[in-house]
Amino acid sequence: MAPRKHQRKNNNAWRLPADLLLEIIACSDPGTLVRCAATCKPLRRDILHPSFIRRISQPGGIVPPHHLLAYLHTCPMRNKSRHQGPLLSPVHPATTAVSSFIDEDLAPYLLRRDISLLRRYNPVTSRGGLVVLRRRRDIRKVERPSEFNPDICVYNPVTGDRTYLSDPPRLSKHCYLMKWVLLTAADGIGCSFMLLVADVRLYNKSITLQIAESSEAGGTSWGPLIINRPNRVSSGWIQDDREAVVLHGGIINWLLSHVNKILTYDIHAERLRTTKTPPTQGKHTQRILGTSSDGWLRLVIAEGFMITTWLSLSSGWTRESVIDTEHKLQSLHPYISPPTCMEIEFERSGETSGVVLLRACRHGQHRCLGPLILLDLETKEMRRQNSYPSLLFELDLLQLLQKMKPFL
Repeated sequence: MAPRKHQRKNNNAWRLPADLLLEIIACSDPGTLVRCAATCKPLRRDILHPSFIRRISQPGGIVPPHHLLAYLHTCPMRNKSRHQGPLLSPVHPATTAVSSFIDEDLAPYLLRRDISLLRRYNPVTSRGGLVVLRRRRDIRKVERPSEFNPDICVYNPVTGDRTYLSDPPRLSKHCYLMKWVLLTAADGIGCSFMLLVADVRLYNKSITLQIAESSEAGGTSWGPLIINRPNRVSSGWIQDDREAVVLHGGIINWLLSHVNKILTYDIHAERLRTTKTPPTQGKHTQRILGTSSDGWLRLVIAEGFMITTWLSLSSGWTRESVIDTEHKLQSLHPYISPPTCMEIEFERSGETSGVVLLRACRHGQHRCLGPLILLDLETKEMRRQNSYPSLLFELDLLQLLQKMKPFL
């Protein structure tokens, strides 16, 4: 009997045409998009092509038009053996695809890789996909002096990149006086990030700064002390519960309490000034800053149940929109009263995601106990939102694609 001939195996893998593969990706979801971009450089290059980006960024595309907004949670030192709950939970936009991407891709990835870091550090501020962490006081007692224990970590939750720093050596150690501002490459500062710490004491008309700037060589250290004592700066203080808003070019803006003014600092000109805001009779908790989709400074003011948004254009303040929230609040708040008895107070906002978090409370209450409400300033959508004492973290999905590492 003649021996059986062995058939030669075909080792050529079956491949989809590039245009068909891109068509499948465009109809998928953010998680699939990120995973495909992480597989290889040629596919990532096709995904980042301007024509494909325009397609998936259009209304109804798989990439949200604004930055994703999520809570970044830390975990206590106790119960080291296991952590209950995710380190990241979605806030906005409230779509199934975005929630799936954060819950099933990003959050498990952080839990595997960074739980030790987030046990030892507390978040201070976040901007542009980066987070500033400070070492917790309660762990300094249990850490060994010989261990590497830096005070500050500038951390990218997605890529895992970390830059460590000491505390600013020449500024006040009183945390309530120190304002932390993180600037990123998207702000046009000429480096990957810049960390500014300001000791603002407007009662004696002075602001003292120290800046740490990243370098290509990898070393990051604090620069010299900068003391600014302008003559024409209003007295007052920066609102403790409000983050600074940064415009392109390194223009930092803080809201001042009890006066209708904004404190502005230009990091390049090293100049401090104040700007008047549109007049309002409301409390400082009824104002909050953000930016518009095209990069203008936005001021949001609540009076009764009416919310007005203003843009600071080159010609001055211009009213952008007026939103009547009374009808929607009645459907979201079980014990809502007429606006003559209640008022809206802002808690936090997404600087570039176009949303504010607010509560409705009775006049004269020191603490709002009603449900937390999310308002999308672009679509006027309002819905209930879970409340956590956690840091709000914004993520630009397109920037994520350019620096993607596989979620393994």
